[in-house]
Amino acid sequence: MRLVLISIIQIRVLLKETLGILVDPVSKSSLKLADNRIRDGHIIDGVLVSESGNEYIIQNGIVDLMPKRSDISIDKKLLAAWDKLQDNGEIVYAKFPELNCAVKTRNDMNEFKKFCSFHGVVLDVGCGPRMPIYLENNKNVRLAIGMDPLISFNNNLLSDVDLFRGIGEFLPFKDETFDVISFATSFDHMIEPITVLKEVRRILKKDGTMCFWINDDIPAKPSIVKRAINKAKRTIFSKKSSKEIITTQLQRENEQKAIVQKMEIPEGAEDQFHLKHIRNSEFDSLCRSVKLKQIEKIGPITINDLFVKYQKA
Repeated sequence: MRLVLISIIQIRVLLKETLGILVDPVSKSSLKLADNRIRDGHIIDGVLVSESGNEYIIQNGIVDLMPKRSDISIDKKLLAAWDKLQDNGEIVYAKFPELNCAVKTRNDMNEFKKFCSFHGVVLDVGCGPRMPIYLENNKNVRLAIGMDPLISFNNNLLSDVDLFRGIGEFLPFKDETFDVISFATSFDHMIEPITVLKEVRRILKKDGTMCFWINDDIPAKPSIVKRAINKAKRTIFSKKSSKEIITTQLQRENEQKAIVQKMEIPEGAEDQFHLKHIRNSEFDSLCRSVKLKQIEKIGPITINDLFVKYQKA
């Protein structure tokens, strides 16, 4: 199901492993591939059919495992607010791609990649519409999957990472499948955090690890200059002088800020992108409530960010 052109032998291995871990996101029943169209050794289009009769499409190499709205038992007003937040996020991703987590030159992205020590079978939840660079080129990874509701069927990036449309509350994978599961600034974009943690615990292997990039409890409030320098350290656009980098960064941030300020904050949301911000102490309490134990924490990474790692208790 990858977009890169590879041999038939390679795709058979990929199909056997990828399809073998998938289940219906709602019923958790098995899925079978039907009506598929293959060209040059990779799936272009197809249909995944579950034992419960649900159908999920594969289009342009992207697997859509979003649950049907009729099957989602989430408060309708909350779901409507979340939909609006996703629309806001999509606009910002499209207009300011260099400010999001997919930028290859961001030092914090590379630090997160090191922290996670990706290996074996890996899932990133909430990777955004673009390929998460921290999932690419990990020599110890056998299979990597990026999942997000904003992934487009028109995504034509070549990569060694499989892309799925889906949400954390309804993870379409078999029990104890993954060695590493990561959330890079995405956990507080979820609709029902406790449901997501229960799902993540279900699909994590007994000795697997969960890696989260979250906010500290007491965010610092540095000066504008310190924020600019901090941002410049994370994102390097070229070999310009530090002054030019900071100026460019501030200009783009101000443009983004102006657009964001005009965005609607839907009823029930905390801001234009989040239903609710979840900081470290609350997050840890949620994890402990579903029998997860923290095994590592480092930070602050930039201003008020933390990397934390959990395993099954």
